[in-house]
Amino acid sequence: MNAIWDSFKSNLGNEAVPLNKQWLDKYLGDLFSVGKFYFYTVDFSTFPDLQCPYVDPSALEYYGVAPDAFSFNLVLSSVHPGDMPFCQACEEVIMNFFQKLDKGELLHYKSSYTLRMKHKTGSYRYIQHQAMTLSVDSNGGMTHVINVHTDISHIKQESGGTMSLIGLNGRKSFIGIDPFNPDFSKTNPLSNREREILEYLARGFEAKDIGNILNLSYHTVRTHRRNMLKKLNASSTIEMIHKAKSNLFF
Repeated sequence: MNAIWDSFKSNLGNEAVPLNKQWLDKYLGDLFSVGKFYFYTVDFSTFPDLQCPYVDPSALEYYGVAPDAFSFNLVLSSVHPGDMPFCQACEEVIMNFFQKLDKGELLHYKSSYTLRMKHKTGSYRYIQHQAMTLSVDSNGGMTHVINVHTDISHIKQESGGTMSLIGLNGRKSFIGIDPFNPDFSKTNPLSNREREILEYLARGFEAKDIGNILNLSYHTVRTHRRNMLKKLNASSTIEMIHKAKSNLFF
């Protein structure tokens, strides 16, 4: 993994940027997880050592380690050996994609793919990895990144396959990317507004509440929900959420 990131060092920041706790609260909403999850941050300005300035207690619980024993190398070592080539290929696609973006644009994308990671019990769980850049330095290189790992074993029983690059704040999304033969022609079937509503539905909000938050009428929210059910061939909100999450649509 270090070899991949080293070949894209122009994407990485080399200036120390303070980690703002408010960023975590803001971005965890965009990285919403269906199921148990843990998260931590990585400071890429410290590459190749890659320090983790903030580690949520849920991450320590997953690995069964004390705060001083948690490291990014621990996370990498927990990846199933059979999934590491897929993981490396995904990271190379992500770095290639970031390299082509205008300065600051990488703040508006999150990457996502599924792999197996070892739990403290010794068993492997199916984990959806989501990553988003929290901050960049003055040259536009990424510094702090937040990684959220969600146990989706109850939704999906396979790893590898494809990955997604989800655009935020109106940016275009790309889904179903084969990292070994990347093709960006497949876009998200859900619109930005639909995805936004789906995220609130997944958090348990009712249509009326979502309408108040997004300044939409109750009927508009219901119409979006009905359209999403049709697009995903789902018969219920729960099925719709599971299908969208397992296919990395949000």
